Amino acid sequence: MWDFKLVVPVVVLSLSAACYSGVDGDLVDEITEIRGQQTNALKWNGLKWNTLKWNGLKWNGLKWNGLKWNGLKWNGLKWNGIKWNGLKWNTSELEGSAIVVKRKVKGKWQRHSGEALIGMEIEIQADVTDEQGNASTADFIIRADDIYTSPVYDDIYYYDLSISLKGSNVWEPLCEDGVPAIPISNYWDETTGKRIDDKDVVTFACTTGVLAHCVEWGYRPWATSQECFEYKVGKKKTKKFCYDVSLEDHHQACTRMARADYCGTGEAWTVPGTPIDIYDGLSPQIEAPETDWPVEAEWNPNGAYCLDDIRQQGWKAEGKYPQCKWPKAKELSDCGSLKNHRALLVSKFEPVP
Repeated sequence: MWDFKLVVPVVVLSLSAACYSGVDGDLVDEITEIRGQQTNALKWNGLKWNTLKWNGLKWNGLKWNGLKWNGLKWNGLKWNGIKWNGLKWNTSELEGSAIVVKRKVKGKWQRHSGEALIGMEIEIQADVTDEQGNASTADFIIRADDIYTSPVYDDIYYYDLSISLKGSNVWEPLCEDGVPAIPISNYWDETTGKRIDDKDVVTFACTTGVLAHCVEWGYRPWATSQECFEYKVGKKKTKKFCYDVSLEDHHQACTRMARADYCGTGEAWTVPGTPIDIYDGLSPQIEAPETDWPVEAEWNPNGAYCLDDIRQQGWKAEGKYPQCKWPKAKELSDCGSLKNHRALLVSKFEPVP
């Protein structure tokens, strides 16, 4: 049996060479196709229920930060299992972005996952405190109103989720504007943007945030790809050596890049409507360059490996420029080459006319 936490904290965060338009803060995200590229707003996660903001779900003054499956308490929340098809399913897992439930019947395991779980209800008991500081408990239900896969990547599952105070029969979307969420493993520090590795934890990444956008761009943290090196054999021949790599760090690097978090501290250096062109050094590439724009930076999970120039040229003209500690964002003459796979992603910015 796999204990499973479900975290609903701040986090943020979609298909061939992407053009990303980002914003820091709580602005609503929009995704539009532009010349085969995309734009979207920059925020961590976009969880919202009534006045839900970042790591505080709020309902009439009640708040919680997270929950753990299988009846164990964590951060003031208690998970009481999944109810589906009239039955309780107390063993839960995450495979990629698909929730899986299991139960043993007469010595044999029954298993259901993905779209088959439409209508499932996640029962939650929370230790809550009202606005006067009085402590109590309250029961809530998260319901999967619909579950479907991405038309681009069939291993990305979208969940349309609603939440209700148990017995009230009043339902609200779990995510801002009623957008779907993608379940992904681990959780993120809401201040620094750092990924906290804990495979027993699930984050519902709403599609108004960069966590979900980087998944949609193809950097699915549960997936793998290949990196390759070419080397000379004799004077004229070359050979290629390839090896498998997890895309987990590519996803984290993408979240830094989307928010222009050069120093890897959680501080964003971008504004709404600022497009970027991105590419990687994978074989084959998930994102390939589409423009001849100048290079901005190479990216790793902890921020910019090298910074050629910031995308906000107006800020540069005002004397504003990120001051990162070495080795983050160090300037290199070949920034953008991804030489020897020293970094994972590259961003390019649109030059000022």
